[in-house]
Amino acid sequence: MSSLKPETREKLMKVSTATLATCVFRRGLRGQFIQNVQRLSKSARNMVGEAFT
Repeated sequence: MSSLKPETREKLMKVSTATLATCVFRRGLRGQFIQNVQRLSKSARNMVGEAFT
């Protein structure tokens, strides 16, 4: 598996959780869910990273 490019990471930091969930749903992953997502600190940036299944 390739690592996450810095350009991709920056773009994902600007996208909402709801948008990501919708994109994953449209790609055929119907059984996924994201719940209780919130920032640890109001001044913190969005967290972006690779996911493993």
